[in-house]
Amino acid sequence: MSYASILTVLTGADDDALTLASAAELARTAHGQVSVVLAPPLAMFGNAAQDPNGLGVPPASREAAQNAQAELRRGVEAMAREVTGQSSPGVESDAGRIVFVEEQSAHALDLSALAPFADLVVVGRMTLQALGSWSGLMTDALLRAQVPVLVISGARGELGLGAAIAWNGSPAAARAVRAAMPLLKAATRVVILQDPAHLRASERVIAAPERLVAYLRRHGVSEIEVESRDGLSRYDGLVRQARSWDAGLLVAGAFEHSRLREDVLGGVTKSLIVHGRTLNLFLAH
Repeated sequence: MSYASILTVLTGADDDALTLASAAELARTAHGQVSVVLAPPLAMFGNAAQDPNGLGVPPASREAAQNAQAELRRGVEAMAREVTGQSSPGVESDAGRIVFVEEQSAHALDLSALAPFADLVVVGRMTLQALGSWSGLMTDALLRAQVPVLVISGARGELGLGAAIAWNGSPAAARAVRAAMPLLKAATRVVILQDPAHLRASERVIAAPERLVAYLRRHGVSEIEVESRDGLSRYDGLVRQARSWDAGLLVAGAFEHSRLREDVLGGVTKSLIVHGRTLNLFLAH
């Protein structure tokens, strides 16, 4: 698998440039394309201004929204020119190209028409945290289209460092591993993190780390370690142990509990997004 069709959402957050550069680098490797959705937080006022009744939006608010949209587009276009100008000699000029496909409101983001044709969604952690765990980005990409999401938190070079896999044998965790294979193969080493106390007896056979090790080796991943200990089903344990192995990437299944349970009790996925500031996250549902 490769990431020839990458979708990214930019909102004017401080990590937009890092997100766009990371997406372009991955697309360039696959000789593919990055499709950019601009979603400024104030765009809903600009949309409302098109209504004949104006929906009661004050002129100053409409002007502010329009200025925010224009400023975001100018800034991202400048980022795109800089990123595409950084291609290494010998790389096809069309590889990793960046195109603008949509402009939407961050408050009503709808990726339902775009996500099914993406191999990967790349988003900055600051943008995702601002949009929310149950935003259109997460529900349309992860939950409906089942497209993996790469959450950029650190420097681009960290994607080539060690990688950690949060492994419980679930279908979501397995999908995450399969989708993340290009990144896992590029990692200097891979560590499998598992909390045996969190597994039911019926789950332990399919979740046996040895089975995952064999699968990874069939795909050419050779430097593999296994760490099995209590606490590795919680976000804090995962983050701490991943970084202790010098991992720049954590691969995990996402939203494995119901929305009600996630909302009431919180969940590992949401906590990783909020607190995993030092890790790039690769999530699949």
